[in-house]
Amino acid sequence: MEDHDVGRLEKDIEQVQYRLREFVDRDRFAELIPIIKKPGWTTPAEFYLVSRAIDTISRQLEIVDYISEGLVEGARMVSVEERAAVS
Repeated sequence: MEDHDVGRLEKDIEQVQYRLREFVDRDRFAELIPIIKKPGWTTPAEFYLVSRAIDTISRQLEIVDYISEGLVEGARMVSVEERAAVS
């Protein structure tokens, strides 16, 4: 069985944190607002596609939030169970 490389896992977690911060800091979506407000910006089909893309990104962020919340909560539960088993 493979040893637990907690240091590597910590680096992976920090990398995810970094990438999330970088994603927010770049604020790509702020650039979209003035673009979509231009008269005649798009056709109904293009509007639909962009709208769906934004909706999909929003849903994906909800999933990331849900998974990360469950991950932390699960890790806390394992920690509590481990302490109870040792006692």
